[in-house]
Amino acid sequence: MIEKGLVEGMNKIYFLLKLSLYFWIIALMGGFVLGVGPALIAAIEIISEADWDFKEISFKKMTLLFKENFKRGNQIFYTFGLICLFLFLSLYTSSQMTGMLFLVIDFLLVLLLIIVAISGLFSYSVVSTYEISFKNLVKLSLILFFKEVKGSVSIVIFVLILSIVAVKFPAIAFFMGSGLLAYFLYRLGEKINQNLRIN
Repeated sequence: MIEKGLVEGMNKIYFLLKLSLYFWIIALMGGFVLGVGPALIAAIEIISEADWDFKEISFKKMTLLFKENFKRGNQIFYTFGLICLFLFLSLYTSSQMTGMLFLVIDFLLVLLLIIVAISGLFSYSVVSTYEISFKNLVKLSLILFFKEVKGSVSIVIFVLILSIVAVKFPAIAFFMGSGLLAYFLYRLGEKINQNLRIN
């Protein structure tokens, strides 16, 4: 029983390591700048098909999914990413000012930054589950931030834990972080799908 558990655990670790390695390779195919978004969607879709079988992860399959999701992955990455960058720069500028008004502005900017960042991660979960137009994807992702409170909180906790691991153990974060993120977003997508069907 213990041996079986150890074997399953090692297989899952190897699965995440292999997935993360392929993620970085195909992300570099897009020059990294154009590769991260599509690579993340490809990794999520691989997880949905593989069911922890590391033999199901292949470079050919990942490349095919990368190409299929190239446009949509970059739409999500740059739409939410650029908005987050704008809000962050606005927050940085506002934080240099003093006064109650700027304190309120800082608070609102932080809140907006959190909403946009979490909605961006929700969008990866949604797009790997549903065929949906980009406009409706953005709307649904923003709605999910308020509707799926547990999901929003779990994203914050996951990102915090991953950030701490990245600081303390950068090698683990590099070699397993992208695989863990893809698996987390896949599970989140499953829960969203269940909740939407129930409602």
